[in-house]
Amino acid sequence: MVTVILLISLPLGYSLADKEVPAVTVPLSAYEQLYSEAKHSTSDAEHAERLRTLEASFEQRRKELNKEHTRLLQEARSVSVGARAQQALETLFPEGYQLLDHAVNGSFNVTASQDDASADIAAFEIRTTLRVLSDEWTVVAIANASSVVASGFQLDWRPDTRREGCQAEPLVVSEPLVVCEPSGWANLDPLTDPRALLLLRDGRYELATNRSGQYRIGFVAHSRVRKARTLKEVGLSTHVPVSEVWFRLIGAGAVNEVSVEPPAAVVTLHPGGSADDATFQLITPPTTAFQIKWLDSHDGRARRPKQAASGPLPEAGSAPSAANASQPARKKAEPKEAEPLPQVAVTHDALVSISEGLVQTTHVLAYKGSGDTQTLAFAEVIVHDNQTRIISVFAPGLLSWHAEYNATATGATILRAAFKSTHLELPHLTVSTEQELDMRRAEFAAPVIECVGALRQTGHVGIATVGTVLVETKRAFGLGPVDASAIASQLRLNTDRPIVMAYKYLSLRHELRVGVQQHAVADVLEAVVDHLHYSATVIDEYVHHSVEVVMQHTKQQHLPLQGLPASAHMFSLTVDGEPAKPVQGGSQGLLVPLLGSSRQAGENDGTRHELRLALTYLSKTAKWEAEAGGGNATLSVPQLELPISVLTAQLMLPEWWDYNFSGGFGEDVVELDFPPPSGARSNLDADQQEGARAREARAAREMEEHGKKSAAPGATSRRARVKQQQKRMRAPANAGVSVRLPDSGKRYFFQRLLVVGTQLEIGVAYAPPPPPPPPFAHRLGFPFSLLWSK
Repeated sequence: MVTVILLISLPLGYSLADKEVPAVTVPLSAYEQLYSEAKHSTSDAEHAERLRTLEASFEQRRKELNKEHTRLLQEARSVSVGARAQQALETLFPEGYQLLDHAVNGSFNVTASQDDASADIAAFEIRTTLRVLSDEWTVVAIANASSVVASGFQLDWRPDTRREGCQAEPLVVSEPLVVCEPSGWANLDPLTDPRALLLLRDGRYELATNRSGQYRIGFVAHSRVRKARTLKEVGLSTHVPVSEVWFRLIGAGAVNEVSVEPPAAVVTLHPGGSADDATFQLITPPTTAFQIKWLDSHDGRARRPKQAASGPLPEAGSAPSAANASQPARKKAEPKEAEPLPQVAVTHDALVSISEGLVQTTHVLAYKGSGDTQTLAFAEVIVHDNQTRIISVFAPGLLSWHAEYNATATGATILRAAFKSTHLELPHLTVSTEQELDMRRAEFAAPVIECVGALRQTGHVGIATVGTVLVETKRAFGLGPVDASAIASQLRLNTDRPIVMAYKYLSLRHELRVGVQQHAVADVLEAVVDHLHYSATVIDEYVHHSVEVVMQHTKQQHLPLQGLPASAHMFSLTVDGEPAKPVQGGSQGLLVPLLGSSRQAGENDGTRHELRLALTYLSKTAKWEAEAGGGNATLSVPQLELPISVLTAQLMLPEWWDYNFSGGFGEDVVELDFPPPSGARSNLDADQQEGARAREARAAREMEEHGKKSAAPGATSRRARVKQQQKRMRAPANAGVSVRLPDSGKRYFFQRLLVVGTQLEIGVAYAPPPPPPPPFAHRLGFPFSLLWSK
């Protein structure tokens, strides 16, 4: 056993000499254990201290990173807002600039002398203010060099700077943007400043810059003033739309009839700088081109400033004073030279329409100026014919017109037309005339039109016929034949009549005489009946009649129906599905109206019109009694004066009789080749589409095939027949009130083609049916039904 002596450490200053140091004896294993515990205690303390140091460093780094993250988020948000704002600006202004203001101020010196360069030139000062949005190269179109003569360009710039504390863009969208006033304008010289260039390329003036800010561009545009006597006109075309223009007339004096184009403009007059000036404020809808027209009360060039007299005026009849004698004598006012007449040429086109007893002519007079002639205040036209009447006159800018008969000019008619002073185009007259035509003379002379004051007049004359009139040329002096296409399109394309002859003349000395012939008109059909279907149903002493007509007509007013029974009453009529009322026409019978509600709006041009009419009525007859042992009756189909292409008839007679027929139709038919117009047969079952004799034959055949015990083939149940009858009896909307009967009895059909003015009757002989054949007679093959002679 190993013994370890431990020396216990004493406090500082404690001397072992004073006291004995106690000694403790412990085993080696206990010592090792104590040593190990002491060593581990020291390591844990060091580790804890290092952990605290690392945690403090990490927390400090985390705070720094959070701060940097916040800063980066703010920068990203700011960049995103700026990008969105820039994108929004590019969307609103894809050209890269914003127009802020555009002003136009013009002036024209009316009193300028002829020798002055500005005598016919108006000057417009144009000033445009805009904002360039970015520092990228931006091109701004200023004016169109092909339509504007520009000079005196001036370019000013100022930055979009803001006061201290103003931010260009908010960091957060919710923060308000502080608006600041920009600084003053600075003049730029495009020759020395490389960042602002004034260019002339592609036919327009442009500003090219890569510096953002506000720009003010000013220049003077020169425009020529068009003059026609006292009428003046000036116009300007701008690249930027303008809605307000100021225009001043220097020395204009009184100004009348001021107008502006576009027509929606509002003109306001303002006093000018002097008594002789006039200033206009033109408020127009946004436009890039405008024209100003005005009328001077007097010619401005004839006015000169008055010279003040140096002394008092002499009294009347007295000699001039010495002071006045020394002055040179004043020249008398020379009379103003008369303005020369306008030099114009006229192209004349005439279309003459000859009808029965009337001649209608349309003249087109197109004036063309020569030299500086641009407009006419009035025009005078002479029609060399004493029988011609002027009906109407039309021309753009026409103010008024007046026609008078002049007996001294060989019976001619003089037309005077005045035009508006604001109309700056030469006249384009359209004159319509007419005259009566005496068919006994069989000759017509085309009127000669003369335009007074025209240097040269040429034209074309076309002849068109209307109706049954035939024309031929009797005399054509000074005219040459041409094709009809030489006539002005304004006349040629606006007529539906053929132009049978056309001529061209080169001077007023021409004459055209036309022979006219009229032939008798042959009668033509105005109406025709395509299909008439007559139906009669006999029930006791009443007969129900139904007439369906499909016809064509042009202008026939009524359709006469004759041959109706004297006892006919309770009429019901529909024309093209609309209720109508027939009228009694006396000897013409019953008159059915065809015009009025049967014709649609706009169909009054005489063209063919197809319509359908349905007429029903009742009549009385002798009662067909079974005890009478038979008899005879006559059913009359209504007679028409029109040709009938197809006439069909249908009789429904009591079932307890056998019948024989006579009359215009002859024998009845098994089935109609032409169905009724109403199409009612399409709703019938198989046995109702056939006549009575056809049904009997079919029933006999089917009985023989299926045997005696078989049910009647083709027979339908009573409930099914009632439903079909109810379906057929349903009246369409707006059909009016009429008597409708269910189908009953035996049915017989008749038909005939092309009936013209013939009264058709159906004679009916009725008798009791023969006795039934003996049992099993059908097996013997003997036709017992033939024992009863027809």
